[in-house]
Amino acid sequence: MSDCLRVLIIEDSEDDALLMTSELELAGFSIVSRRVETVQAMVHAIETEQWDLILSDYRLPYFSGIEAFKIVKEHGLDVPFILVSGAIGEDTAVEAMKAGAHDYIMKGNLTRLPPAVQRELRETEIRRQSRLADKALQRSEVRFRKIYENVPVMMHSIDKDGIVRNVNQKWLSEMGYEREEVLGRNIANVMTPESSVRLTAILQKFWADGKIDNVNYRYVKKDGTIIDVLLDSAVVYDAVWGEISISTVRDITAQRRAENALKESEERYRTLIESMNEGFGIQDASGIITYANVKLCEMLQCSNQELVGRPVEEFLDRFEQNAEHLPSMINDTSYEVSWTGKKGRKVSTIMSPRPLFDFRGEFIGSCAVITDITERKRKEEELENLRRQLSLILDSAWEGILGLDQEGRHTFVNPAAARMLGYEAEELIGKKSHRIWHRIGVDDSPHSEKDCPLRDTLTTGISHAGDQVLWRKDGTGFSAELIVNPLMAGGKSVGAVATFWDITRRKQDAQELKDREHELAAIYENAPLVMVLVDDERKVRKANIPAAKLAGTSTSEMIGKRGGEALGCLHSMDAPEGCGFGPSCGQCTVRRTVLDTFKTGISHHEVEASLPFSHGGKVMESVFLLSTTKLYVREQPMVLVSILDITNRKRAEEALRQSEERFRAIFERARDCIFIKDTQFRYADLNPAAEKFLRRPVSQLIGKTAEAVFPPEQAAAITDVSKRVIDGQVVEWEHVLTINSVDFTYHTIAVPLYNSSGQVSGICGIARDISHLPKSEFPMADQIGEYPSTVMKSTLSKAALAASAESTVLLLGESGSGKDYLAKRIHKLSRRAHGPYFSVNCAAISPRLAESELFGHERGAFTGAHARKRGLLELAEGGTLLLNEIAELTPELQSKLLTFLDTKTFTRVGGEKKITINARLIAATNKDLKKEVENGTFREDLFYRLNVISIQIPPLRRRREDIPILLQEFVTMIATELQFTRIPSIGNGIVSALQQYAWPGNIREFRNVIERALIVSRGKELSLSVLELPSHDNPSTENWSFITTFGDRSLNDVTRDLKRAFVVEALKRSGGCRQDAARTLGISRYSLKHYIQTLGLADEQSGGS
Repeated sequence: MSDCLRVLIIEDSEDDALLMTSELELAGFSIVSRRVETVQAMVHAIETEQWDLILSDYRLPYFSGIEAFKIVKEHGLDVPFILVSGAIGEDTAVEAMKAGAHDYIMKGNLTRLPPAVQRELRETEIRRQSRLADKALQRSEVRFRKIYENVPVMMHSIDKDGIVRNVNQKWLSEMGYEREEVLGRNIANVMTPESSVRLTAILQKFWADGKIDNVNYRYVKKDGTIIDVLLDSAVVYDAVWGEISISTVRDITAQRRAENALKESEERYRTLIESMNEGFGIQDASGIITYANVKLCEMLQCSNQELVGRPVEEFLDRFEQNAEHLPSMINDTSYEVSWTGKKGRKVSTIMSPRPLFDFRGEFIGSCAVITDITERKRKEEELENLRRQLSLILDSAWEGILGLDQEGRHTFVNPAAARMLGYEAEELIGKKSHRIWHRIGVDDSPHSEKDCPLRDTLTTGISHAGDQVLWRKDGTGFSAELIVNPLMAGGKSVGAVATFWDITRRKQDAQELKDREHELAAIYENAPLVMVLVDDERKVRKANIPAAKLAGTSTSEMIGKRGGEALGCLHSMDAPEGCGFGPSCGQCTVRRTVLDTFKTGISHHEVEASLPFSHGGKVMESVFLLSTTKLYVREQPMVLVSILDITNRKRAEEALRQSEERFRAIFERARDCIFIKDTQFRYADLNPAAEKFLRRPVSQLIGKTAEAVFPPEQAAAITDVSKRVIDGQVVEWEHVLTINSVDFTYHTIAVPLYNSSGQVSGICGIARDISHLPKSEFPMADQIGEYPSTVMKSTLSKAALAASAESTVLLLGESGSGKDYLAKRIHKLSRRAHGPYFSVNCAAISPRLAESELFGHERGAFTGAHARKRGLLELAEGGTLLLNEIAELTPELQSKLLTFLDTKTFTRVGGEKKITINARLIAATNKDLKKEVENGTFREDLFYRLNVISIQIPPLRRRREDIPILLQEFVTMIATELQFTRIPSIGNGIVSALQQYAWPGNIREFRNVIERALIVSRGKELSLSVLELPSHDNPSTENWSFITTFGDRSLNDVTRDLKRAFVVEALKRSGGCRQDAARTLGISRYSLKHYIQTLGLADEQSGGS
């Protein structure tokens, strides 16, 4: 059980009470209990708490269970009362039951307690419900009879036979009968015959259904008056009469009359509503549209059939404002509603809803008058816009504007007025104008308020205008032009508006205007345009000096003549009437354009026209750009005609066109590749030769860059050159292009293209295929065989490493040791192999011309510089430049060379523009650059910049094992140069003799010896007899002798002189090579170095290496 059972236990034994509650809880009861054992405790418990069950012991120490039951009854409690006792006789139990106890249980048999409790709780609830029903029935009967008698509605009761069994007082008073006159009689006696017949027909169905509503009958009052009534009847059971009908009778006679009147009124109102200029609609309580007049249909752009019978919600999507009010318009508040009609027309309305109630006061719907305010809204918006514009005008106006009331007090002040008067606007509002800013007149005399023009305007309503002195807040005055206009209402002045502006600078402005007019007149007279002003008869009213020059007359003589006649047009001379009447005037563009501007007012700009003129007796057709503008001079329409003579420009354009045709012919027919690029390095045009070379149609190349056409490395080089050309350089270089896996060598010149503003707008390039031209081949060791010497193998390995990079290379070695040969080898093995190679001996160039040779010069840079010259650095574009004997450069050239190495840019001699090139630099010298730096003859920073990769080239005496290969190379090469028919053979002993010689002149001397021997041998066998080696070919086998004297010297001094002589001779015979000198002397190189230092040998004696 879910409910909590409140149990009062009257028991002196706590254990017995616990047994009772336990038994109930075991049965499923939820128990809240309280145990009492005295009368006082029991009374207090039943008076202060609600109880569902009372369990009482029969015998208690102070009173009995019967007495407890009586106390419960005395307190009016109707709860189950069960006696629970340990020893109770049958008589006692009967006595208790008679007293009213509901049951008794033996303590020895408490299992009977839960069923007894359940039964008694159920019976108690039944008794409680029965008592409540009886009371409710009694109250209902009393209320019914009271209502029946006093309800303000007629009521009667009839049985199945139609006999009246009861009527209420309202029925009697309305019908005029006494109760006795009606009761027991048939109800048909108070009905008209027609209603009686209807009653008979309806009764059978009524008694079957048990209910009938709103049946219309006609009753006859006692005085004979017939009334219309509505009956609502229901079948009920009466204890006396059985089933009877109780009916409410409503007199609707007045309602019928009202309905008839209402119908007539509805017809009148319907006619009125249909003719209304406002929309009118009705919706019922459920939101269904029940009526819509014609105007409403027009507003919603729907037919009546489309509106009536449909819910208002279906139209909500058309509404843009306050649509939430539409479904239930039950208030009397008008509000604005906007919607878009079916045909897209936007409508703004004022909707004035009114709720509708029936005669019972119940809401049955609403009606609404909808007034179309679309036009009013538009005018209101226009008015609001006008107000805002007026406010903006007042706020932004540079004139001061003040509003004045009838007393001359300020009603509004715009910012300009406040600013000019030096006040805040709030300081002026409500203050009298005269006392603040108009108290003194123009002549500094005080104004009396009665003489003030402001006061006069306010009094008389007459406007005033003129110069006045106005006064600022700080006490300073200023001249102003003041205009005061009255505000009139009903024919009376109700205020004024004062407008003023500072005219202190009026004269200055007027003078400036006059000066400006003079300037414009001067511009008009001296403009490079022919300008004439013609009236509507096309007669000249004004002409400037260029017009007079064109006509060959004066401006005064042109006035009054027609335009063409005034300008001297030959067509105007063809007719006696003058301009406009000649045979060619109908086709005159000038005449037609001027007439069109007069007619339409449309200005024309730069209309091309031509007129024939006589110049020196020769008729020439001049071409003009014509512009016309209509204007009014003293309200008379005029047209200003401007004419720009473009005859020379046309001739120039024709010459340019012919030039372009010639260029296009060259461009199309040239065998060299010609291309045009834009500033983004995209190909803009290519000639057929370029198209043929690239094996691709021009359409596939236009708009693409080199990266899309050539391999990445070649494209990068082309882009680098393009960047320099865009910077304004002219770049000429040789490079290789790979097309369809075939390499072609091109000699290309790229120049910048300039637009009319002098800015670079693109690139023009001409490329010539020079792949077929012979190239000089350098003698390479790998053509015959590798050099066997270890030192040369190491040198060539370093050269190959240097060739793979782009860094600067410094070659060191004795004169004639092959530095130029190694530089060419590095070039040949590098990525620049297809580019040019140049070599220059810095010691062989005059210091005065060295800068021009290296960097080039501009025209006029010095005497004899008749044209621009490109230096070796520019010529080496894309290739390699060897600077041999670089130690011989002057300090100035060293500085400029350092700048180039750092920036890759330089300027020509006499030039200002920086030139960027892409050339590799190789430097060579036979000097010790470190010592040159120490001596101050060579820049230290340049040395470090050059010494990125340094290669020491060994002298020939250190690579004697290479002589057989060198001999074969030079014999083959020189024999080819001397055009021998065959290569001479090499005799016995030649190689040995060549290897025994020291070769102080190195490779250069070796080549000279071989060339001389080949010439002497006349192409025959090369023998020792023609070799002619110098006699000191083997210094190591020659005896040396020195003579010295002691004199006054010691043995140490003599020995020192001998050591010095030996060292000097060994160095001389080894050509300055310390390693060979040390080998000759039989000492180590470090010992030789020690001797050189201790003996004080000069550098020139020691050979410097």
